[in-house]
Amino acid sequence: MKLIIFAFILSNQVMSSEIWTRNDQVFIIDHFEKTLMTQSCAETKEKCLAFLQYKNPSKAYPTKEELHGGKNPGAVICSKYLNNVILILKDANNNENAFCQFKDGSLLQATSLI
Repeated sequence: MKLIIFAFILSNQVMSSEIWTRNDQVFIIDHFEKTLMTQSCAETKEKCLAFLQYKNPSKAYPTKEELHGGKNPGAVICSKYLNNVILILKDANNNENAFCQFKDGSLLQATSLI
């Protein structure tokens, strides 16, 4: 019985994960609450900078000038206010999404920073 429950939990975990890529880099991304986050971050939570930022968002508000030209507000917050790096990743269907990469390597969907 324990084996069946473990297999069910494992299959649900795999189904909620997606592979996103950038050049030759591969990232396992999970659907976490209302965002996308690195799988390892969603699992370790309090030890992960992306999770901590998601649960306790900064009160950064980009100015109109910083958003000039249609810049992604989450990307501006990530790079300018949090001093992190923005990565544009692609999923299996070639859809692009912006992720904020934190100092520990964890990723959080940039729109979650707004």
